[in-house]
Amino acid sequence: MSTVLFLCVASALAQPAWRYRNLPEPDSLDEAEITVSFQETALPDALKQLSDQSGYLFRAAPELGEKTVTLQSTGKPFRVLVMVAAHVQAAPRPAVFLVPEDRVPTKQPKFDLPDRKITVGLPEMETATVLAVVSTSAQLKVLADEAVIEKMPKLAVDFKEAAVEDVLNGLAEKLGAKWVRGLYLEPVDPEAEFERFMQMAPEEQEQVLREAARRMQGVAPSPEEVAQGMQRAIDEFFKMPREDRQRIIQRIAGGLNRFADRFAQFSPEGQQELMAAIGPYVRAGIGVYLRLPASQQAELAPLVQAVSKLPLGR
Repeated sequence: MSTVLFLCVASALAQPAWRYRNLPEPDSLDEAEITVSFQETALPDALKQLSDQSGYLFRAAPELGEKTVTLQSTGKPFRVLVMVAAHVQAAPRPAVFLVPEDRVPTKQPKFDLPDRKITVGLPEMETATVLAVVSTSAQLKVLADEAVIEKMPKLAVDFKEAAVEDVLNGLAEKLGAKWVRGLYLEPVDPEAEFERFMQMAPEEQEQVLREAARRMQGVAPSPEEVAQGMQRAIDEFFKMPREDRQRIIQRIAGGLNRFADRFAQFSPEGQQELMAAIGPYVRAGIGVYLRLPASQQAELAPLVQAVSKLPLGR
């Protein structure tokens, strides 16, 4: 639960841009909007519906298989996918999928393959294991459709100083499949991500956030949707024992204070740009806070005090 609350608070600050900084370009900027209505829908089923409606290939890591999604939303496919990812505490990453020819998606996200040569030589072993080794070497998630693995459960490869595209072509030929670009939801730990972010120099943080905030335009959840998520998380949060809540609040307030100190070191131009992007989320979060009972407001006050140290929180 601590990570859920942290996600909701941090999403009003830096997390949307930071988390989705690697989101690729859509197939077209003129894509039609889609509408989804999920009610405690298993994540794999939700992604299948989203894939069927959008034409893209969206999948999730096995460890997210038990997650469910409750969401009603209308928007372009990547925006809806980001909303789904937020509900299961995950982030979409570019990936390559090996699929049967009759399952090739009608749309593919735009991203470049890694510009590197790889060497992978493996005797016959489980296909999934071979692809995991290739993924590590290529620095790109490479996965196979279940039907492909069922057809060829074991595989041997011998690639020497081969370009990533050549490796993918070779795998597709061996597996009797086609390789396609898609997006893969992977679980994330907001607190661990925040710590990695805080290890960066201020100028690097500013650059990353500004670039990611630009890429998130038109894709990020609306402030109203974030506010709804925060309210749900707060409702769950106050079901916890008070001592646990106090420890969590202290930890999150400390993180927000650290971020405020760093934000003050950003350039005036960077602060202005980020305020324009993140300010609406902060105001939405404060709106949620002001609607809470007085007792809950008092308990969450350290978070609001920390946010008030940011120029965008004033």
